[in-house]
Amino acid sequence: KALLNNPDYQETLWCIKFRYRLIS
Repeated sequence: KALLNNPDYQETLWCIKFRYRLIS
């Protein structure tokens, strides 16, 4: 699976990291 190459996956990963920074 080319999950890491999927733009939607990358965007989701970025959102998770961003929200994590906001929480902590």
